[in-house]
Amino acid sequence: RLVWGGARAACRGARTAPPRSWGAPALAIGERSLWRAVAAVSSAEHVPLWHGVEGGAGRAIRRYSVAPDAPKELGDRLLSDQQQGVIEQEKGALGELLSVLDKLEASSEDLDLVRTGMSQLNGLFMLVVVGEFNSGKSSFLNAILGGKHLEEGVTPTTARIHVIRHGPKTDVSIDPTNKDLGVVRVPVDWLKEIQLVDTPGTNAIIRSHEQITEHFIPQSDMILFVTSCDRAFSESERLFLEKIEQWNKKVVVVLSKVDILDNEEEVEQVRAFVESNFKKALGVEPVIFTISSKQALKQKAGDSSAADGNLSHLNRFAELEKYILTTLDPQTRAKIKLENPINVGKRLIAQYKAALEDRLVLLKGDVKFLDSIQAEIKLFTEDMKKDFLLQRNRIDNAMLKLEQRGDLYLEQTLRLGNLAGLSNEAQLKADFEKKVVGETSHDIDKLVSDIIDWMVEKNSKQWTHIMQKVQHRAKASSEYNERQSNKQFDYNRKQLLETIGVQVSRSAKAFDKETEALKFTSVVRSTLFQTLAVTGAGALGLGAVLSASLLDLTGLLGASVVAVGGLCIIPYKRRVVKKEFLAKVEEVRKNLADTTTTHFEAELENSAVKVTEALGPYAAYVRCEQQKLSDLSKQLDDCKGSLEAIQESIYQAWARK
Repeated sequence: RLVWGGARAACRGARTAPPRSWGAPALAIGERSLWRAVAAVSSAEHVPLWHGVEGGAGRAIRRYSVAPDAPKELGDRLLSDQQQGVIEQEKGALGELLSVLDKLEASSEDLDLVRTGMSQLNGLFMLVVVGEFNSGKSSFLNAILGGKHLEEGVTPTTARIHVIRHGPKTDVSIDPTNKDLGVVRVPVDWLKEIQLVDTPGTNAIIRSHEQITEHFIPQSDMILFVTSCDRAFSESERLFLEKIEQWNKKVVVVLSKVDILDNEEEVEQVRAFVESNFKKALGVEPVIFTISSKQALKQKAGDSSAADGNLSHLNRFAELEKYILTTLDPQTRAKIKLENPINVGKRLIAQYKAALEDRLVLLKGDVKFLDSIQAEIKLFTEDMKKDFLLQRNRIDNAMLKLEQRGDLYLEQTLRLGNLAGLSNEAQLKADFEKKVVGETSHDIDKLVSDIIDWMVEKNSKQWTHIMQKVQHRAKASSEYNERQSNKQFDYNRKQLLETIGVQVSRSAKAFDKETEALKFTSVVRSTLFQTLAVTGAGALGLGAVLSASLLDLTGLLGASVVAVGGLCIIPYKRRVVKKEFLAKVEEVRKNLADTTTTHFEAELENSAVKVTEALGPYAAYVRCEQQKLSDLSKQLDDCKGSLEAIQESIYQAWARK
């Protein structure tokens, strides 16, 4: 009635409130009833607050399980304004952490840990009892409850978590919303402020039992670690304590079955052994109580023989009971309870901060990878330009030899002793082509072809090299992905890397050497046709184009030399022809050099652009993801700072007066 009445009242208030104003109007009606309902559900069921509550009431409880206007009470205890303010700050800080973890795509289990911590801030103090099966957990619980309420045995008798709460009579049931959660109600007054949790053995044969126990540990406020004197601090207990340690829980060691030992020396040896190993495992000095649950239960039942039992004077059960019920007074319990969600939050922050750092390291590697590709392209381009000059020098050398042959030919041809030869223009042209141009036509074709083949081969190897680097990076990323759990982050990177790999591979395979060579040759020849004004040479090779551009010099030779000015003009004409010849050769050489250089550099630039375009989407993703993860890392740091500040406020607000 309390739950439904308060929730219905809040829902009525919400329905009458203006749109988007859920908050004060809703809580103004039935606010106290609703929050008592929330506290009741939180402490009574110890499951998410909305389990088992359907419809509008369930939605209201979900909505206001962490609302800032909760009544000023922790369980049934009234709080000061300062203390209530700290609780509200903690709820806000945990809510912010929840938001950041959600952005980080945290696991549902981790998100539930934060939600549960928020919902339990107003609940009862939770004392969780853990230990191996047959360590005496159930016997201890029966003794502290003053009767045999729980089953005992030498086999794993606790198959599920049992939450022990106050009730008018002893009653055992299964939680209707969670088959792994049993509820035991016992008419013991102090259970109104403390709830006990009995867990399956840490070394239970059934693996699910151990998982249940491990999952419950982060929700606890304090842990009673029960270990037996006959096999104290076993390896499985040590491993389990290491799992407890990561949540920074307060642990009290209960050394049970002290009555099975023979003397005080044996008890002290076992106690010292447990103390030493506990300190190694958790790094703190443990609080240890040596007890005999059997003797304690007899004493509570009024059996006077319990005082005469073996080593009864070493049975510190009464001190342990006092520690739980008196030393841990309401103020201390409240302080511990409020610190636990903070410790859980800090643990999750450390966990996801480390995961973020791993992702940032991976992305940093991606940036390094992308930078290395760009650096290689730059170096490749520079090296190609240097090597191209050497390749082009071979053409210059061929043109120099042409120049030398031409100079010699003109010197020998334009002379008085060759008047007959000078009058035959056709013969002069044939001799010029044979003795001067000669093999130059073929040589130029071959040299340009060699340059093109060299360039195409280099480009092809560069594409193959880049493809191999991308594949190697993708493989390294796959190995990382196997160690991580952020599926969306892994999927995005994998997809982009695969896309790059496909594009680079496709470009490498499409880079046909013959096609590229023909295309380059065609462009160079076409440009030379235009610059040298050679017509009708569309089907000629490069060498033939050069020959055609030089052979028009023969028009300056022959009969015209003799006809103009007589014999005295020959020395002058020789100088003019030589000058014109050298100028023409230089023009051809320069045009050929400029044309091949221009188109060579254009092809280099085109190749670099293709690589950059292929890597572009991934480069943009890496930059964006780096910024996002850096922002989230800072938000986690801010959350940690907020939680630490609240932790200090808890110390101040709950300081003993």
